[in-house]
Amino acid sequence: NSHADDGGRADLLNSVDFARQFLAAAEGLTLVGWSMGGVAAAGLTIHAARFGVPLVHTVCLGGAFMARDPISGERVGDGLTTSQQVGSPITLLHGVHDDVVPVTASREFAA
Repeated sequence: NSHADDGGRADLLNSVDFARQFLAAAEGLTLVGWSMGGVAAAGLTIHAARFGVPLVHTVCLGGAFMARDPISGERVGDGLTTSQQVGSPITLLHGVHDDVVPVTASREFAA
């Protein structure tokens, strides 16, 4: 619930705890998020080690990267350098004709 006082952080982490129950035969989780969910997925990926989240891949669809990440409370990727390792590979998908979240948000995050 992104309207919660914590921006949805507790819901996101509870969802990860739920998904962990099904990891016995898998290497890790694949996160997929759309719009604000893309921001949350990317934020969790960047901070995966801190939360002990085993990730194998993250997909962000039209991520609203200009918004604050519910995990850190900061813009996702702020202070992240290209030499830093993140929790898993991240695939960004964004339509060039998106009239809600500009494609530049994904391009700037990728840079």
